[in-house]
Parts: sequence; C-alpha cells; structure tokens
Amino acid sequence: MPPGFQPSLSKLPPELILEIASHLGIRDLNALVQTARQYDTLLSRDLYQVGAKRTRVNGKTPLIWAVRNHRLVATQSLLEQGADPAANVLGTTAIHEAIRSNNTQAVELILAQNISVFPHNGSGITPLILAASRGKRLAVHLLLEAGASVSCTDPTDWQIAIRLAVAEQNELGCRLLLEMAPQVLGSNVDWLQHDIKIQLMPDAARNGYTAILKVLWDFYVAPESERQATASYLLLPAAYGGCVNTTRWLFSVGAKLAGLGTTDKKTALHMAAEDNLCELVRVLLDFDADIEARDDDHHTPLHAAICCGAIDAVRLLLDRGANLLAPLPLGQSTLHLCVGCSNAELVPVLCHAGVDVHATDDDGNTALHYAVRRGDADVEKALLEVGATLNAPGIPGNTPT
Repeated sequence: MPPGFQPSLSKLPPELILEIASHLGIRDLNALVQTARQYDTLLSRDLYQVGAKRTRVNGKTPLIWAVRNHRLVATQSLLEQGADPAANVLGTTAIHEAIRSNNTQAVELILAQNISVFPHNGSGITPLILAASRGKRLAVHLLLEAGASVSCTDPTDWQIAIRLAVAEQNELGCRLLLEMAPQVLGSNVDWLQHDIKIQLMPDAARNGYTAILKVLWDFYVAPESERQATASYLLLPAAYGGCVNTTRWLFSVGAKLAGLGTTDKKTALHMAAEDNLCELVRVLLDFDADIEARDDDHHTPLHAAICCGAIDAVRLLLDRGANLLAPLPLGQSTLHLCVGCSNAELVPVLCHAGVDVHATDDDGNTALHYAVRRGDADVEKALLEVGATLNAPGIPGNTPT
C-alpha cells in the first residue's frame, strides 16, 4: 500500500457497494447510506426495501418508527416498497400510531394504499374507534371515507374507547363516540344508557370531570324523575372525590340530598367533613344538607369530622349550627371522640365551643380517663390546660394520676 494512502468507500465502484449492502442489516445499511451523499442516491431504495420487509427493529417496524416521528418522506418510501401498515407489532400498528401521534398526513398516506382490512390493536380497538376516543375528527372523517366500518358485533372495543376518552377528559372524543354509538353497538345499543348511568357518569363525578359529565348527561336518556334521581345519586361519588364544581353542577340539574346515603348511611356531608373539605361542606349546607344526619355509627357530620381530626370542618360545622351535645353511644361526649383520634388541637376548640371537660360516659369516665388509659401525653396536656383535673372521679380504681 503506497505511503499516505487513505482507504475510502467512495473510491469503490457502485457495483461493489451494492454487493456489500446486500449483506448488511438495516442498521448497518442505514449507517452506510449516511456516510456519503452518493450512497444516499445509490442505496436509499435498497434501504427502504429492506426496511419494508423488517418486522421489528427495537420493538417496532421502520414504518411505525417513521410514523411516530412524523418522517413523511420515510413513511412514503416504506409504503411504496410494500411496508404493511396493518402489521401488528407489540400490540400496535402503523395506522394506530399515526392516529395516536396526531400524524394526519401519515394517516392519509396509509389510507392511500387502499388497505382492505382495518386492524385491531392489542387492546382490540380499531383505528376508527381510537380516532374517535382521541377526538381526532379529521382522522375519523378520513377513515370513514376510506371505508372503515362503525358497526361491530362485539361492543367491547367501543366500551374500552369510551372509558379511555372519559379517563383522558377528552370531551370531543366522548361526543364522537356517543354520536357513533347507535351504529357501533347495533342491537346492543340499549346497553349504552346503562353504562352511562352506572359506569361512566359515576367515574366522571368521582374525578371531578365536570365537562365530561355534561357531555354524558346530554346523551343520557331517561324520564325526568329518573334523571333527577341519577343526579342525586351522583352527589355521593362527587363528594367522595371532593369535587366542588361537579357538586354545584349536579345541583343545577336537579340533584336532591333528601334520603341520599351510602350503605353505611354516610351522607355526602359526612364524607366532605371527614376529608376536611370546607368548600364542599359549605356548598352542601347551602343546598340544605342535614347537618344532624346520622350514619350507622350514630355519628353526625360533626362527629365524623372530629373522629378524623378535620379541625377546619369542625369549626365550620360549629359555626353553621351543628349540635355539639348531640348524644353519642355509651354516653360519650364529643371530647371523648376527640381523645379517640389523638388530636390535641381539637380539645380547646371543643371546650371553647361549650363541651364540658368533666363530662362522663355511661361508665363514669371523663375524656382525661380515656387519654390516660391510652397513654396519650399530648391530649392529657391539652385537657389539663382547659381545666381537666387529675382527681376527677371515675369508675373505682380508675382515677387519672
């Protein structure tokens, strides 16, 4: 080899380069294409031919990679070389990925191939249902023009899609799917109203998706009395989720609190009070929530707030007239409940509101007896500071010391 000779692929004849390329995998072939402009012209067609036949590279086909990354020239070239846009790789296809990545131009390129089968992805969802669930109105239009069918014998894929649209708070997607429902569900269309009422609206209410709830409400068909009962029922998941705006909206469409409660008789006000959700407590009280309602433990919302140490809710309920002396099982006072939740901060709040620090239960025990028995030094100190006495009488042999 002459001195100073620098080997270079560019000095090799094209025929030899093509021979070398025929033995390379797609990664190496792509690297070779990128080494020089002349190879881009010479080998790009070969590269796309190889890429079109590859079923997987790093968990995806070259076509899926091109679609995801909005590489339209690569997408077009791969399709021209026979890449299959319906090939399912790890639960997805190129057309699903074009929709998911909002690559409408890639959707058009793929549909221009006149594909006769619109595949399901790994979740059983067709491209049309996926586009609708994502609110891609243009993609829906393109798919329908290309012959995608909205009918199906099994409503499962539609169910998955509508729940996905709700979970992602996709208003347009929900509306598109609901508009398509009669054609998609066919003879199963009666199922729609049941699912809206039992599954979709409670999910939206629990998560505070008020805009989604409004869309679902528009498509909920029932007699007015049943709609009012449904709105009332939805107050419970809305309260459970602490969703103030959703609760307000439910009242605006006729929700009523009367007779409403969980299986353990907890009302929406109980749940809001337990979670110290003061704004929600105010809204519920403004709509005439029963401030003295009892659950299965015979607790009012005030008792529930005390048991959970929800001090702000306790103060608010007291300000709104909650009965501090409402009777409790075993003759306990609200101060006894306070000791049970080990919340020393609540002690002065309740005592200043009027509870007797020396009040006893049916066995003659004061709140201080309870605190001593529990070994709760912080609550003991708080009780002593508001006037509890160490020699308070109690059951024999149970004087606090």
